[in-house]
Amino acid sequence: MIKKHAHQQIVVAALGLPISKDGKKVLLTQRHAPDFPAWHHKWQIAGGGVAFGESMEEAVLREMYEELYVKAKIIHPYPIVKTSIWNAKESDEKMDTHVILITYLVDIGDQTPDLSHDPD
Repeated sequence: MIKKHAHQQIVVAALGLPISKDGKKVLLTQRHAPDFPAWHHKWQIAGGGVAFGESMEEAVLREMYEELYVKAKIIHPYPIVKTSIWNAKESDEKMDTHVILITYLVDIGDQTPDLSHDPD
C-alpha cells in the first residue's frame, strides 16, 4: 500500500523471510534497481506492497509466490515490524517516505525459488 500526501508518502510492505529448519540459514534476494543507485545490488528480504483490502498474511504469501515462485507457509503468527523515514534530499526518493515493513518468518520446504517469475 502506498498513501501519498503533498510531498510525503507512506509505504506498507509485507515481507517473507524463508528460514531453514535448523534456524541457521535465511534466504535473501539481491535487488536489481539501476534507476535507484542506493538500492541497486543490495540484499533484501523478498516481499512488496500490500494491495487494497488484502491482509498482511495474504500479501506476504502472494509476494512469496510472485517473487520466488514458491508456496510459503507462515511459521510464526507475529511479524517483525520495522519503520524507517527516508528523507528525499538524502535518498533516491522523489518525496519523503515513511516505510513500514511487516516481516513474517516463512517456511518454503524443499522448494527451489525461481526469480524469473517476478513481475517487477
